[in-house]
Amino acid sequence: MSVDSDINDATNTRLYAGDWITIKDDQANETAQFRVVEADYWPRVRVGPLIRVNSQSGFFDKEHPTHNEQVLVTVSTNNFHFDDLRDEEKRLSIVQLLNTLPSVNEMKEWLEQNTNVGEEALLSGWRNRMSLSACNLLRWIIASNRSKDSFRM
Repeated sequence: MSVDSDINDATNTRLYAGDWITIKDDQANETAQFRVVEADYWPRVRVGPLIRVNSQSGFFDKEHPTHNEQVLVTVSTNNFHFDDLRDEEKRLSIVQLLNTLPSVNEMKEWLEQNTNVGEEALLSGWRNRMSLSACNLLRWIIASNRSKDSFRM
């Protein structure tokens, strides 16, 4: 999938391979994230598979645009420093990151298919599915749960 973007004009931000973008359809109230896999022909970028953040109406399941249809969406980059966000924005960004995580069964299946015997199993290699921020949040959640269990008497 490729996306033509005027994001450079709007935010003075150029996208690079490895960046994550959020696309929001305000009318359908749906949000999706994509990893930029190629940005050599800026402002046209090629993105990886769709990662749903929230989806009620199936907007991102449809082929858009059809022959004479245009779809207006808001595109934003995910390049920001968490500490610089207001408290409400921090809460929202954490919820959005949690919503992008694959299910435990999907993670297990990916690890089984992409880890060789004797290698350490790492989800961080699933670059087109999990952002580094989502991976770090998952790592923190797991570590927090382990540390809580170790203090039980």
